[in-house]
Amino acid sequence: MPTLVLRHWEGVALLAVERHRGGERRYGAAYMRRVAMILMGMEARLGLRELSQMLASLARCHIRT
Repeated sequence: MPTLVLRHWEGVALLAVERHRGGERRYGAAYMRRVAMILMGMEARLGLRELSQMLASLARCHIRT
C-alpha cells in the first residue's frame, strides 16, 4: 500500500494513526484491520463518504474496526 494513500485516508479521517515520540507513525493491529475494511469497501465500490459512514456505524455498534 503506497504511503501516499494511507496519508490521504488519514487526511480525510478514515484512519487515525498513533505516533511515537518524534512524530514517527505506529501501525497496530486495529489500524491494519481498518485498512483491510477500507480496501474491502473500495472493492465493493463504496466512496469515501460511504466508507466513513460505514466505519462510524460499526464503531457506534462497538464492532472492532
